[in-house]
Amino acid sequence: EARAAVARASASGMGAGDVAELAATLEFVVRDEARRQLLETYKKLGLRVDAPVRREEALLAVEAYVTSLLLKEDVRSLESKEALMEKHGSIGEVYPLWPRMQAFVQAEFEREVRGGDPVSFEQAMRASWVVGDDFGGWQKENICRDLTKSLVEIEDQGTGRVLLTAFYKAALDDGKWQFQESEGYLRQLGALDESNPGSPRVIIPNWVNGRSNCVGSSDFHDVCCVSECDSLLATLERTLAAPAASPAEIEAVVSALPSSTAAAGRDIGDLQRSRLWAIASAHEGVVPIYGRLFAQWLHHAYPRECPYPHRAGTTKPVGIFEVDVAGLASEEDMKALASRRQRRSAPVHSMPWSSEEEVFAEPGASRPVGLAAVQGAVLLAAFATMALGYARTALRGARRQLQGAGTEKKPRARRAEAAGVQTGLEV
Repeated sequence: EARAAVARASASGMGAGDVAELAATLEFVVRDEARRQLLETYKKLGLRVDAPVRREEALLAVEAYVTSLLLKEDVRSLESKEALMEKHGSIGEVYPLWPRMQAFVQAEFEREVRGGDPVSFEQAMRASWVVGDDFGGWQKENICRDLTKSLVEIEDQGTGRVLLTAFYKAALDDGKWQFQESEGYLRQLGALDESNPGSPRVIIPNWVNGRSNCVGSSDFHDVCCVSECDSLLATLERTLAAPAASPAEIEAVVSALPSSTAAAGRDIGDLQRSRLWAIASAHEGVVPIYGRLFAQWLHHAYPRECPYPHRAGTTKPVGIFEVDVAGLASEEDMKALASRRQRRSAPVHSMPWSSEEEVFAEPGASRPVGLAAVQGAVLLAAFATMALGYARTALRGARRQLQGAGTEKKPRARRAEAAGVQTGLEV
């Protein structure tokens, strides 16, 4: 079924039925993987699966299972119960947010078992699924928004960007241990604005929604921050009900559309208005909402929520341990950059604008399923299946599963050398 859906998508795009089919397949393979991993955890802990176990033992198994996800560990690769318990006991050193997440896991476990004691394997398995179902939403509310807030507090002149010097200074002086990606990795991730070469800046939405901030990795999915821009685009799609619209129609919707940092009823400004009309002039009077220029325009309208759209092929958004450069900056490099002083009279650098267009759905073509609608359908299944991070990874896993077979990240430490390597949280 997954292969057929992929074939149809390659030939003519994905319809609503194709998305539903793919989502159901992903839900099955992700939940089946969770069941197998929890089963292996039970075996490592010496717990019976054919009879109920004490409540605290079942909770420990679910917590250890979640720990293995955070560390990208296959429980089967651990040699003994002692090895599993060592990983579980040291998770707080590797993942400083573990106490908050542990409280979340315990609350979800209690909600499922309802104080029952002893607890069956089926109850523990359902509890692990509930944790997966709610993990993405919990992460968005408890972690992703905190990351955005921390960056907005040191933002450069309302541009949706943070000077790289301030980024590293926050890591060194203010305990923001997440802000440690190397300059090379930020560039490859697409989160570095180098339009002013002497003053590189981290692009807030590109970094927050980037691959370095994903956790809960498995063979089939990552759990990543959900972009607020998706909901903004979804509102545009529902209101416009077309793959393209006139500049006046788009301005009316966007000026009335608030975000977490932009008020409703605002004037978009003459510069944004002229850019919108310039895009339309190149497309027979309408603005394709699935084009790169409109995505760039949205970034300027919502610089803290919508990512800057790089041209295709100019970035390589991979996990921090898959990158072909150093993923984390050394302390020496961070100190060197953080110590740079900005001239008091330095000019304010605005957000860059480039005129290269890339249209993903032609305005004159038959109306496709909207991009945000597709994302919404997949995300619905994703939140029911450990908040699917990257569909490409999941598709490969789904194909392997259906053929009879059967990332990368370990959470980032506060510059700690857990397990003998420097690791990084990917929230």
